[in-house]
Amino acid sequence: MRYIDLPKGLKTRVNGTLSHMLRTDLFKTTDEVYDEFVENKIFKTKKGIYYNEKPYKEYDEEENEIAICKKEYKLDEEFLDDIQKVIAERFEKKKQRDQKSQKEFKKRMKVEKATDKQKKYASKLYNQFYGEKKKFDDKEYTKQEMSDMIQELLSKIEKDSKVIEVDFKGYKRV
Repeated sequence: MRYIDLPKGLKTRVNGTLSHMLRTDLFKTTDEVYDEFVENKIFKTKKGIYYNEKPYKEYDEEENEIAICKKEYKLDEEFLDDIQKVIAERFEKKKQRDQKSQKEFKKRMKVEKATDKQKKYASKLYNQFYGEKKKFDDKEYTKQEMSDMIQELLSKIEKDSKVIEVDFKGYKRV
């Protein structure tokens, strides 16, 4: 049975499972996604391969472990091969989407104005490093410029051997 030939209900469940798995950033390769999918959703017995909706374990009278599902869908090896191809395609699309959104995020960072929270935090770091003798320049910065400035101030403070606990609500001396 191929992925395309699955009954509508099962296809929806498989799609939902794959979408959920690909939404997380836990998986770095298609093999990891496939292994996790097979481990959690596929149930193999001597009789065949089944898709597990909600597997749970029970024991018979002789204390043998039995895996039971609310509903089982019989599959075959062809399905496993096909699902591996589907995962590879969807994983590649996800990588392309992620790269595109990362590029858009970087463009926005260079254009959008810094938030008040960023300005306040940078001002506190600036005052901590330079003291009150030098005032923080309160001109308009972009988010990227402000982020770079904060990183620079943090590295200077770290080199100056003043240890601080970073917290966007303020800072604390440790």
